[in-house]
Amino acid sequence: MRFKQLLSFLGLLVFIAPTALAQQGKIDGVVTDAATGETVPGASVVIEGTAQGAATQADGYFFINNVRPGTYTLLVSFIGYTTQRVEEVRVSTGLTTTRDIQLTEEAVGMDELGGFRIGADYAYTDFGVFGAVSRIGLQVGL
Repeated sequence: MRFKQLLSFLGLLVFIAPTALAQQGKIDGVVTDAATGETVPGASVVIEGTAQGAATQADGYFFINNVRPGTYTLLVSFIGYTTQRVEEVRVSTGLTTTRDIQLTEEAVGMDELGGFRIGADYAYTDFGVFGAVSRIGLQVGL
């Protein structure tokens, strides 16, 4: 008797699970540099106000699965670029919403860095097949 109940439950689960998963949508796209058109690997794409997000792959592609139907704002960021807000991203049940996003480089002036100058030097000795670094220095100054 218990085996029949378990079998019935598993059978019911097989029919309910796909329906439950179909209640979600997906957001995908490609993040590129606005000036060059090159992809931006490692950029962060987050749905504002949630913990859902993704990092772009080597080809700039990202995807966020299991997004509840609704309208969202995406926040796209990467070091050296201005954070891009993509508003009115509509997600529908069982569908993929595609948004390709272009990031603009952010100019950082010396004033913003506090006027710091950073430099490095090293000494390299070539021993034929092998080489050795004998000195590494870092200079930080105004």
